[in-house]
Amino acid sequence: MFKNLSLAAMLSISLGGNLLSFNVWADTVKEIKHSYPDKIPRLSSLVDEVLKSNPDIQSIEAERDAVIAKSKAADQPLYNPELELDIENTDIQTSSLGFTQRIDWSDKKSARSQAAQFEKKRFLAKLRTARQTLTAELLQELSRYHTVNDLNGLTKQRIKLLQGFVGLAEKRRQSGDLSQAELSLAQLTLADAKIQRTRAASRLIETQENLISLVGRNDRNWPVFPSVLPELKLAQLNIDEILMQLPILQEQLSKISAAKAKINLRSREQRADPTIGLRGGREDSDNL
Repeated sequence: MFKNLSLAAMLSISLGGNLLSFNVWADTVKEIKHSYPDKIPRLSSLVDEVLKSNPDIQSIEAERDAVIAKSKAADQPLYNPELELDIENTDIQTSSLGFTQRIDWSDKKSARSQAAQFEKKRFLAKLRTARQTLTAELLQELSRYHTVNDLNGLTKQRIKLLQGFVGLAEKRRQSGDLSQAELSLAQLTLADAKIQRTRAASRLIETQENLISLVGRNDRNWPVFPSVLPELKLAQLNIDEILMQLPILQEQLSKISAAKAKINLRSREQRADPTIGLRGGREDSDNL
């Protein structure tokens, strides 16, 4: 059981998120795939399937796309030049052409763009966090299913052995080699094993339903985990660097930076921006 859960925790990092440095995990994942070519692809395929179809992930992806669109819009010029053309026909024909341009004197565009970029980083990290969390949940539930399934198989074997033992005890009782109390104890042990078998079957159904709920479909042959944990070269890792790569930490840092950038933007928006302009025209044959 603990082996399956440990593998699930490790693989959830590898398949669903970025916790360790890229080079270390690249070597680790390569080693896993080389050692277990028939298992890892199936696990990866299942994780990809769930990540693509999960409604919560899709919702965050939609939010991310909206934020990315806003960040692109934030890079556009804050003010556009304006042209004005006036023509008046009375006793005197008057025409004029003007050009005005408002100047972003306090650099509001830069502040707006910076706030949008931090918000974009926050949602990208939020999506990575959600994917990693869902991957861990899926693999842990898959690990739990295989553990319960193994226990369920053991309860079947136990009942089979106890049935043989009770049969033998009944024969010995008939021949007088065994007391009624000893036979009753054997029968009681078999009855208890059947109760345990029922409980194990119930837990198996429960874990199967949890998997179906996560994946969205049933599978008669759920992917299995490798039997041996790969070796992590922990001596090569920088703990501070690892922590800074945690999606949930990146999300919170980006959230703080975005809030500060918005405060800076609001401050700049309070400052008035100057406008420059040129205007010329004619009144009949005279220049204005």
